[in-house]
Amino acid sequence: MSATLVLNAVPLDALVAELGTNRNAIYKTLFDARRKLRPARRRGLPGRAGRASVSDLSALERFLDTDPRDGGCAEAMELLHVYAELLQRGEDAGRFHPRIAVHLRSCGPCEEDLEGLLLAIEAGTG
Repeated sequence: MSATLVLNAVPLDALVAELGTNRNAIYKTLFDARRKLRPARRRGLPGRAGRASVSDLSALERFLDTDPRDGGCAEAMELLHVYAELLQRGEDAGRFHPRIAVHLRSCGPCEEDLEGLLLAIEAGTG
């Protein structure tokens, strides 16, 4: 279950190839942009008559509407091995690390890393 990202009708993998970067860098950039733009959205968008349609603003709202409890990629990467071990033992990892649980719901690369860790743990114990 990984998230799909399309920016201006360009799929994520094509964007990665065009920019010469990686998926994690793109997701991290978007996460940081959302976090920085969220306070401006709360103050209200400046009047720009004729420049943005209601549907454009709705799309912007959806894009910026990240969960404030999301700890981000750095926090997830720091504790992802612990989170994976809890899951492997059948424990509710989200209860112990709720910020990581929230982040994993919206970050495809971090979710993929978690899936890889779970497979590695399973292979090491099987």
